[in-house]
Amino acid sequence: MASVASSGHQSVSADRGAGVTGGVASGALQRIHTMVRTGELPQIGPCPHSGHVANETIVFHVTCRRAPAGGDDSMAHVGKATWADLFHWFGATASAGQPNGSSAGIETVDIPLRIARDAHAEILQIRSQQQLRTLLRSTPVYAQLLAEFPQSTIEPLQKK
Repeated sequence: MASVASSGHQSVSADRGAGVTGGVASGALQRIHTMVRTGELPQIGPCPHSGHVANETIVFHVTCRRAPAGGDDSMAHVGKATWADLFHWFGATASAGQPNGSSAGIETVDIPLRIARDAHAEILQIRSQQQLRTLLRSTPVYAQLLAEFPQSTIEPLQKK
């Protein structure tokens, strides 16, 4: 596997495919997998929710979806879909239920975040994607992930 350089970057070619499935190659996804594996994540610091001492870790399940190829103006062509477009959409939707949770354009990753123990229950209750994004953006590599996957969804996970 790739080694992490002192700058925090890794060799993309050496780690290609490790933890990346469904053809969604991403610099941030690869970095996150490497940083978790090497113990660099979760990062230490104050709780991004309360500002108190971060003495607990919470895991967030992030489903990364690539933005539509047409970008923001892809909706400008609504009503001009062909049967081939419908067939492609149906195939992509049906394959989203694959056992490994990935299909072309979708990748899931569980990411840890240090928080204050007294904020844990409150964070688990957050349903606003914007608030969850704000929490995760406190870690630079997570901010990069959310920038690469603006259509991603975030869910805080309960302790097992």
